[in-house]
Amino acid sequence: MSEQPSLPHVLNDGQCEYCQVEAEHAGPWCPVDRDERAATDELREAAKGPKLRVISLGAGVQSTVMALMAAEGAFGPVPDCAIFADTGWEPKQVYENVEWLRGQLPFPIHVAGRVDGLDLLEACERGIQANGHPGCPPPVFVRGPRGDGMAWRQCTREFKVRPIKQKLRGILGVGRRSPVPAGTVEQWLGISLDEAERMSRSQDQWINFRYPLIDLHLTRRACVQWFQERHPGRPLVKSACVGCPYHSAREWVEVRKNDPVMWERTVKLDASLRDLGKRNPQAGITSGQIFLHKRCLPLEEAVDLDEQMLASRPGLFDRGGWGNECGGHCGV
Repeated sequence: MSEQPSLPHVLNDGQCEYCQVEAEHAGPWCPVDRDERAATDELREAAKGPKLRVISLGAGVQSTVMALMAAEGAFGPVPDCAIFADTGWEPKQVYENVEWLRGQLPFPIHVAGRVDGLDLLEACERGIQANGHPGCPPPVFVRGPRGDGMAWRQCTREFKVRPIKQKLRGILGVGRRSPVPAGTVEQWLGISLDEAERMSRSQDQWINFRYPLIDLHLTRRACVQWFQERHPGRPLVKSACVGCPYHSAREWVEVRKNDPVMWERTVKLDASLRDLGKRNPQAGITSGQIFLHKRCLPLEEAVDLDEQMLASRPGLFDRGGWGNECGGHCGV
């Protein structure tokens, strides 16, 4: 194999940018080879900072406040855009909040939605995963002969994380499998100080996660207070799919009350999931009945019991299951 040809010096202010030799002492060829130059160039690009700063917008409490604070420059340079991952199963209040934010923010909100022509609700109704294989993406509850359990969660990765990455590539103008330089994107996630356990590192070198609310030591309560001072009387909403199995009792009751059209569709879905494993053994749930509610009862019946419980115990602390949920990509 022949050796790589030598490269000339790249002079800048009388000094080679790569070998740092002064021009007056430099010979005709630079001793730094092509691979080392490429690595140096990559480090220099990373040192310049990200090419794209983007907010991951769930349109819930924290990400709403983070976006509004970012518009004021509270976290440094204003983001280039926000991306809302639409699963097709969001409460109507979330969609309304996204539209309201469009009129408040100086940067655009892009929507990342369907995966290969399919949204999350449609995938559940058809009993398939995002890849078209049989299954159910949310972490549904299963009542089997050996007790109750919970299925593997795939909805966050396939209908939140993956669409956002595809949208980022589209904004950058790079193909689906094209390499992207490390640190090209800085993705802001709306996780507050009291939820710091949900922080994680990006699995992609070209994306770095940032947590602006934690940088400023802001809790969820502080976010609510900040918002109420600037937008008195306007409610903040929680971002979570209508049929999310991690709902608390209070959240299930609120969903039924606030979004009757989507609620009816979700009730029908819950009933259709019951014997998915028996109908299609390839779904991965070979025995037991499937439920969206942790009580492992039909959804209407389970939420009736939730409502009765809350009425009899109005001061009940009912946080729900967010401490073990979507890894920071939804519910904010």
